[in-house]
Amino acid sequence: MLKFKEMDDKKKRLIIIVSVLVVFIGVTLAYVVGQISDGAIGNANVTADTTDNLQFSVDKDISLNPTQFNVTEGGGGLSDTAVGTATLLANSTNETATYDYYVYFNIKSNNYTYTTEDYKPEIVLTITDPEGNLVTELANSDLEYVEAENADGTITKGFDITTASGLINIASNYEITSSSSTNATEQDWTFTVTFINLTTNQTENGGSTLDAEIILSKNVTNYHEICEEGTMACDIARLYNETSPETNGLYYHDADLANGAGDNSYRYSGANLNNYVCFGATGADCQDVNNQYRIIGVFNNQVKLIKSTIYGNYVWDADSVNAWDASAKPDIYITLNTTYYNILGSEWQNLISESTWQVGGISTLGTAKETYDVEVGAGQSGYVETMKIGLMYLSDYGYGASPEKWTTALYEENYGTDNWLYLGSDEWLISRSSDTSNYAFVVNSLYGGLVSLYNSLSTNAVRPSFYLESSVVLESGVGTQENPYRIKI
Repeated sequence: MLKFKEMDDKKKRLIIIVSVLVVFIGVTLAYVVGQISDGAIGNANVTADTTDNLQFSVDKDISLNPTQFNVTEGGGGLSDTAVGTATLLANSTNETATYDYYVYFNIKSNNYTYTTEDYKPEIVLTITDPEGNLVTELANSDLEYVEAENADGTITKGFDITTASGLINIASNYEITSSSSTNATEQDWTFTVTFINLTTNQTENGGSTLDAEIILSKNVTNYHEICEEGTMACDIARLYNETSPETNGLYYHDADLANGAGDNSYRYSGANLNNYVCFGATGADCQDVNNQYRIIGVFNNQVKLIKSTIYGNYVWDADSVNAWDASAKPDIYITLNTTYYNILGSEWQNLISESTWQVGGISTLGTAKETYDVEVGAGQSGYVETMKIGLMYLSDYGYGASPEKWTTALYEENYGTDNWLYLGSDEWLISRSSDTSNYAFVVNSLYGGLVSLYNSLSTNAVRPSFYLESSVVLESGVGTQENPYRIKI
């Protein structure tokens, strides 16, 4: 075994991080055959200078093979379970040892979709901690904890991961203690993935796959260190410069970033950034500003884009309704998801992820972090809308400014200074006022890009924003306006 004192930091990290589980789930028809690829299990030992022995392992692969025989019409769902284990043996001198470790579930790729209009969960992840308790909340994650009903009425509890992707933090600094050098302490984390058997036709998920892994780690695991090379999200995340992020303006919002979102996203901040992407066109047409977008950041294994120029000026809603959950969708929803979406063409539409947007609204503006927490973080209302096209969040705009602005409230004058997302226009944001039924938030150009409220009858600039599928690949380009990133079609 290797001891810490014999390893440099890089080697130490490689030994400690354990990728132990691969899940492939395929469904070709509603209740028919699936295709599974073999997973891989790895083990790693950590031996400290005091000869404490901390080990991580997983007992098996998860393997789901839904067929017309094991997932019958009107029947229950199909589940499989794997257990990740942390084992600690104390040294023989003191016979006591305590360590902290991290637990992650990393969804490397996932092309499942919702097949019902009301977005019923179809893949559910259930997690049980070492104390035998169901994990019902995840820090810095917008995954919804659900009770999904199968066709036979049985209930599966867990997190809806039907369309989820990226690194999910299950537990941080989880403590393990041993008081023996002969009888090890074991802590088991139980992961169950369930295919939900609905009463409706699930043919749309035919051939879909989900590829994921459990990671038990002595140190923090970062997406840019473990992401799948070749995807656009990974390529952009790996541009992060840990020692001087101001070099290219890409900031990693982990728990250590002062005033950051703390959601493990990668966001572009400041001015004069090389984050241009050609979308909707190829070749020489990429020089047309109407075909250029910019990268807001990387979120949960997906790149989020926003149009680089104004698409048009539109009213939020002619009936003065600001809620996204109105029985008839507000005009802004139709503008984005019908009028704009239909001009893109099917090959580009297919690259856009159908994503969950937090649109419950907020009542009070603060700094970028304070706004993030109540808009999309732990304090948000919980009302969501699943759609392909949205607008930038208030917090997107807040974190678009240089980091020194992150301690300034968004309603302060000149918030648009050194903020690449400010175009000098009155522009709609996706959040509405939760205190009223007819006001939504805008970037206000009259006072240098501060954020304020306008009546939903107002006409303001609109810039579509959306998340790309995690499988999208970069083909060329360097991110400048003259040579934007080009996506492989």
